[in-house]
Amino acid sequence: MKLFLRGIFWVQVLILCVSWMEVQAQPQLFRDINKHLEQKPKLSFSFDSRNTFIVGQNANIFGLRAGLDFNGRFRIGLGLQGLTTPIPRILIFPPDSVGLPPDTAFTHIGMSYFTLYTEYAFHKSKRWEFGVPFYLGIGNASYRAGGYEFYKSTISLIETSLYGQFYIFSWLALHSGMGYRLMLKSNSAISGRFSGPVYTLGVKVYFGKMYRSVFPKKK
Repeated sequence: MKLFLRGIFWVQVLILCVSWMEVQAQPQLFRDINKHLEQKPKLSFSFDSRNTFIVGQNANIFGLRAGLDFNGRFRIGLGLQGLTTPIPRILIFPPDSVGLPPDTAFTHIGMSYFTLYTEYAFHKSKRWEFGVPFYLGIGNASYRAGGYEFYKSTISLIETSLYGQFYIFSWLALHSGMGYRLMLKSNSAISGRFSGPVYTLGVKVYFGKMYRSVFPKKK
């Protein structure tokens, strides 16, 4: 399964690199983004869920995004993300200075972070959209058990991917994507890799669009 996902990931990386080189060669890209930024923005709210690998285990990251949508092609905003899959770990505490014996605790890895995100849709039609999101995140990771946190430390990361989605309604889309998360700063007390591929497959709901569809502005 991991080999299959890695194959899909590298294929999409190749597609992303080719697409990026094409748009980089065209100053039209920057004119296109500036054109969208000149439009009046709309509020954008959506849930954000994707799968990934944390310390070698399949896990889910879930969050909420809120920001501005420029012409349906360029989005920018803030988000809150968190690891929702409990990854169990046995934590061993060494003997302390007063001579107490070592102890163990059954914990799980926790991770949560705030993000600044941008998203550019380089192709968009009535039903189809393809784009590239970029996340810059900062937060913390720790071992957690019984409401307590152990070895809590600051983390930072960047993440990008290539996505495609098919709109069932203007506010509801079937979504698929593949990308990579790179840790700029990890928690050294937690063994294992936090960097790794990310992938999405599911349904995406844009609550701002749904609200405007249900309650259209009166002319």
